Amino acid sequence: MIKKSIIIIANNLKWDFSKKMKDIQDFYKDIMEIEFQIVYTNFQNIPLSESPIIDGSSGVNKVVESFTIDPIWYEKYVDYVAEKILFDAVIFVVNKADLSSNLLPGGLNSGNFNGVNQITVFVDYAEDSTAEQSGVFVGNSFSFLACHEISHWLYQLFNMPTDNTHKYFYSTNPKGVIDELKPMQYNNIFEKWAKAIQIQEGGKPTDLNMINNNPGNIRYG
Repeated sequence: MIKKSIIIIANNLKWDFSKKMKDIQDFYKDIMEIEFQIVYTNFQNIPLSESPIIDGSSGVNKVVESFTIDPIWYEKYVDYVAEKILFDAVIFVVNKADLSSNLLPGGLNSGNFNGVNQITVFVDYAEDSTAEQSGVFVGNSFSFLACHEISHWLYQLFNMPTDNTHKYFYSTNPKGVIDELKPMQYNNIFEKWAKAIQIQEGGKPTDLNMINNNPGNIRYG
């Protein structure tokens, strides 16, 4: 099982995230152990920039124009916090009412920046708001959105050829991502071990272990 640390940066939100963090940990407990930390901030007048995003709310991914948090501002104020504390991912939670546009999506995974995965969850609902997907109750709205965006991260992390997050999260079976990703956690670990052995034994194209297509210098015995 992989272990990841995530910092939640909650801007102008005095929510109690303890139950929400437990919801996320329980959703991913079969493939990932998550350690959470939370920081409360009070940034004002967060600037936006127009940018195309992938919208999968209809069950089909399509590129649409929208607004995202200005990347220069994000790097300066949000990434700084995450990198300073050395976390694997940051979930920045910001209320849509604090921004200048209502064209923002509910959540957005903007990929990796300086080794830290970036997830933003825009909220326009109450702390205890619950959500339904395809007519099925899926629990707390924030928890569900955060699980959705973390799923995108895991598909990237495991180098999956297809990201099926929307296929499952916009259906009655969000847990389908767990069944699909569960075998990959072991592949990810073995790949890291194999690469470490390869480096130890040589690893350069001119090294004998690489010429012999035997990166680990394995001998018959």
